[in-house]
Amino acid sequence: MNGIQQFQVIQETKDNIRIKVVNTAGVVTDNFEPLFKVFRHYLGDIKIEIESVDSIPSTPQGKHKYVISK
Repeated sequence: MNGIQQFQVIQETKDNIRIKVVNTAGVVTDNFEPLFKVFRHYLGDIKIEIESVDSIPSTPQGKHKYVISK
C-alpha cells in the first residue's frame, strides 16, 4: 500500500487484530479501507484496529517481526 513504510500485525485474540503502521516520511495515510478489505478477505469478519506509530522496534537480534500472535 502506498505511503506505508513499515507495518506489524498483532493478533490480540482469534477475532481481533491490531496493525501498527509507520507512514512514509512526508506522506499521511489515513484511508486504510484497502487494507481492511485485504485482511477481511483472508481472515473473515474480524475486528481490525489500525495504530499509526513513529517506529516499530526491532527484536534484540535486529530483525523485524511482521506478525505477533498473543
